[in-house]
Amino acid sequence: MTPWRRGPGDEVWTYRYLRIGLVGAVVFLAVSVAITTATTGRWQPSISAYFYTTSHAALTGALCAVGLGLIAYKGSTATEDVLSNSAGFLAFIVALVPTARPPCAGTPASCGLWLPELGNATAAVPNNLTALAAATAVGIAFYAAVRAIDPAPQPRWPAPHPAQGWVWLAHAVQAVLVLAGLGVLWRWPGVFVEWAHDVAAIAMFAAIIAVVAHYAWYSARRPKRPGAGPRKITQAYVVIVGVMTIALVAAALLQPGGVVLIVEAILVTGFAAFWCVQTVDLWDNEDKYCRIGHTGSSGFQLPPPGAVG
Repeated sequence: MTPWRRGPGDEVWTYRYLRIGLVGAVVFLAVSVAITTATTGRWQPSISAYFYTTSHAALTGALCAVGLGLIAYKGSTATEDVLSNSAGFLAFIVALVPTARPPCAGTPASCGLWLPELGNATAAVPNNLTALAAATAVGIAFYAAVRAIDPAPQPRWPAPHPAQGWVWLAHAVQAVLVLAGLGVLWRWPGVFVEWAHDVAAIAMFAAIIAVVAHYAWYSARRPKRPGAGPRKITQAYVVIVGVMTIALVAAALLQPGGVVLIVEAILVTGFAAFWCVQTVDLWDNEDKYCRIGHTGSSGFQLPPPGAVG
């Protein structure tokens, strides 16, 4: 098996994905606002005023995403870093504290205004998901353009990757599921609204559990570097997988109620625990584990001769 270590490519592409994600958040909001304006025939006095329209969730979500992205972004200088952190925090304030309601002489509907109510909480679903699909398409196109112009940097020696056929198949399945979901939304909106949230929530947590299990497997099979943390960190991953799996099965089987709330809280806490443990595990830029390969006198894996440039 080819020995490897984490190269700079991981960090570079994480940085690029963050930048592309911020663009996607802006497109998401812009498309939602455009759809709202087109369907109501009314322009609101400001973007913030779309909080009171079917763009309500898109506005709040996009601003929170931009805020988190700006805080996570590490500026090239101390000044840039402080300013981006400040802007990111303020984006949350803008998202969570609405502007004054736009003046309206007639009924709210005649002014293009809408907010979720108990009897009409899903009216904005087509708007928001159409905007999400458009933002996703723009993000993918942007990613493809960036990658075509500047391919991913290579690590100092090759890292193993899944077979390309499997990756493309996974992407194809994801695309088909998204298109099928949009088709159901527009053809049978009632069915979509009834089932989409629960199905998406279960699938989301299943994917998170798979991520934790995948990393636990790699953590367990890689020999440790000298001075690396004890195997207890691998055991922590395994415990998190077990607890989250039991909680997910319970959430899928139980009826809505207080118990489900507790189970969902366990799932969310499990995700946070995994992220905290992995953050500690990978705080520096070196991979904590090595694959089977050339072994030096110290007993840990070394790159093959000539691999280090």
